[in-house]
Order: sequence, then C-alpha cells, then structure tokens
Amino acid sequence: MGELRESAGQAGTSGHMMFDPRRKAPLLAAFLSLIPGMGQIYVGYYRRGFVTAAVLLVCMFIGSSMHGDLAPVFTLSAVFVWVFNVIDAGRMAAMYNLAITGNYAMTMPDDLKFPRLGGSIVGGVLLLLFGGIALSNTAFGYPLDWLEDWWPVFPVALGAYLLLRGVVDAVGERKSLDSSGGLQVNDSAPTG
Repeated sequence: MGELRESAGQAGTSGHMMFDPRRKAPLLAAFLSLIPGMGQIYVGYYRRGFVTAAVLLVCMFIGSSMHGDLAPVFTLSAVFVWVFNVIDAGRMAAMYNLAITGNYAMTMPDDLKFPRLGGSIVGGVLLLLFGGIALSNTAFGYPLDWLEDWWPVFPVALGAYLLLRGVVDAVGERKSLDSSGGLQVNDSAPTG
C-alpha cells in the first residue's frame, strides 16, 4: 500500500497524471477560434484575441467594400488571418499547458486583468494615416485611385521599421552581453 502511495505521489509531482484546473483544451481553443479571437481569449490572451479579431474584421471590410485589383488581396489576407487564428489558438493552449507544468518557458497571461489600451507610436501613426486618408475621401471627395498604385509602400515601410528595430535590439543585446562579461562558463571539472 505504501508503494502505491509513493508511485501516486511521484506521478502527481511530474504533472502528467494529475488533473490541473488551469489546463486549457487545445482542440476547444481551436474550435472556439472559428469565431475570430475567441480561442485566444479562452486561453487568457485577451489582447491577442481582440487584435486578431480586429485585423480580420478590417481585412474583411476593406475586401468587401473595395472594387478593383486590390479586393482579392484583402480577401486572401482575411482568409490567412482566420486560418492563422485557429492554428494559433490551439498552439497557444498547448504551450500554456506546457508552461503550467514547468516544461516550457513563456509569458503567462495575467489571470484577472483585462487588457488596457497602451500607447504605441507605430499604431498611432498608422491609425492617423489610415484615418486621414479615409477622411480625405469621405469628407473632401479626394479620390483614392492612387492607393492602388502606392499600396506596396506600406509593407515596405513596415518591413524596414521591423528590420531596423531588430538590428537595434540585437546591437543592444550584444552591448549588454559585452558589458556583463559575456556568457559565464564553468570550466571546473566535477570531483568524484
């Protein structure tokens, strides 16, 4: 009987056999994501869920209201975001389960915090730009024909910004490693 208790205790400490109410079902998360963002919200990543839903809705709205050569681009973007949303929700639930057992290091969501509207310079500039272009068309009748020719500027500018941020972050990381003496390696051999 004592052996049975010991084996049950060992199974409980490994985290594989015990029921943990914090666990999230990856298939349920993926199923809930058929409604965009709901799977991420189920797992606890509220901001990610709301942003995914918003991006999908914007792509769908622009794709359905735009006529011409760009309509398929936004429609395919909406399909991509929707499929990504379903896969991401299941993946995040699986990673969340690994993180609560201690087998995977990741940033866990705050349990009871609702996402706040934080500031973002890039997001603010993009919203001002989009709003200014839309307002110039609706309020002043400025035609948007030029947008069909110049839309590639947006992904190029975003890619340049992300590349610049990546380089700046990598240089900052390298400088912090150099100033701390780099990685510390223990050269002493174990005695035994």
